[in-house]
Amino acid sequence: IAVPSDPELFTDFFDLRSRTSGERYELADGTVYIDEKMSMLLGNVGAGDKIGLERGENDVVDVTLTAPFENYPNHYVYMTPANYADIFGTEPEYNVLYFRHGVGIDGQDALGEELLTVDGVINVTFNSNTMKTFTAMLDTLSMVIIVIIASAGLLAFVVTYNLTNINITERIREIATLKVLGFYDMEVDKYVFRENIILSLLGTLAGLVLGRFLAEFVITTAEVDLVMFGRNIYPMSYVIAAIATMAFSVLVTFAMHSRLKNIDMIEALKSVE
Repeated sequence: IAVPSDPELFTDFFDLRSRTSGERYELADGTVYIDEKMSMLLGNVGAGDKIGLERGENDVVDVTLTAPFENYPNHYVYMTPANYADIFGTEPEYNVLYFRHGVGIDGQDALGEELLTVDGVINVTFNSNTMKTFTAMLDTLSMVIIVIIASAGLLAFVVTYNLTNINITERIREIATLKVLGFYDMEVDKYVFRENIILSLLGTLAGLVLGRFLAEFVITTAEVDLVMFGRNIYPMSYVIAAIATMAFSVLVTFAMHSRLKNIDMIEALKSVE
């Protein structure tokens, strides 16, 4: 539970806002805010719902939630000193000091060591160090995502290649007949691969819709209770996904071009269906 001693200075250090709408919240008497991930863990509670705060052993008081706010690591409940006194019946004891410094990243370690020599200071944490820790964790996760994307792309190529190969094998006499009738190689390619392009377009459209739900499932499954991952999917992500899918389809087209070009028309026409 975080209770700022001066709510008016609160916005100098914290930005309470909704992740979905971007609406900014004001910390005032009578307001209680919790982070979005905690609201999900409590059963997707929202504005106006009751949440329980423990005042002591077997002593839980219900308070009305003002709104959940955007936050990713850890869990927080924000309220004013007056709210805290009303709920818990005592004044808050302040044990954390937030401050801004101008020593730069290179001078943080020296500043931290100096602050630790002050009586009453137990620990010093810099936001930049916290950001580095989570960035390193997400970089590791990014490598996993790259492997998944590469594997999905390879799977798309193999599946499309095999389906095209089967399609050509089953229609070998038909394709040979077209070549005997004088169709040029590019005309035969268009006749056969037009189906692949159309199916790829339909599959891409379906994947862009269903992929949104799949991404939500993967993100919520990979999360731990203490951290919330970002849920925003940017328009460029849809564009890149569509281009990549069509690129694999075109790649298969080029890979199978030589097979259509080198079909033995006599042997194909002699084959028994």
